[in-house]
Amino acid sequence: MKITTNFISRQFISRLGIYAPYLAIGLWLLSGLLILFAIFLGLRVGQLSREAPALKLRLEQFNSQFQGVDAVALPPRDELMAVKQSIAAINKLSGAHNGSLLSVMSRLEAQLPHDIRLVELSYRRRTGEIQMTAEAVRSELVGKLLQDMERAGDYSEVLLVRQSSNQDNHSGRIQFEIQLKERSLKERSLKGSR
Repeated sequence: MKITTNFISRQFISRLGIYAPYLAIGLWLLSGLLILFAIFLGLRVGQLSREAPALKLRLEQFNSQFQGVDAVALPPRDELMAVKQSIAAINKLSGAHNGSLLSVMSRLEAQLPHDIRLVELSYRRRTGEIQMTAEAVRSELVGKLLQDMERAGDYSEVLLVRQSSNQDNHSGRIQFEIQLKERSLKERSLKGSR
């Protein structure tokens, strides 16, 4: 008695014959890529082994520098937290205004119309006060500027300190002085969230 089994059908074998060249090419490409990767890894290992002595020397020099430095004992955590809270309280009292004269000047440049010429500017960073003197062709421009500055929300105070016509130069320009007080960052964030 003879028992034969056929687990693979003839149709499958005939289909496999069609794809065999593609499968062989794919396997050759894959083996070629693996060989190139192995060559790359071998070159990299050689490069790292050449660099290893120099790196060990640098590590020894670095460690010897640390041995010469005395360990500084830090204050206890409670003292550090107390200092941090003191600094936070000082920052809160100072108001934390926007900062530099450059930022103030760039905001003023954006707000000043072309018909108004800035003559003098004084800025106190600590208090956030700005004192500016400018000249305008018409008095309506001064009123419009004051309204625009109040609407912008950058300042908590916008005051016209004085206004006079400049008769000395016979230019017909009106000279005026404005006092501004910047909003603190906290006030700005509160106003922006409304």
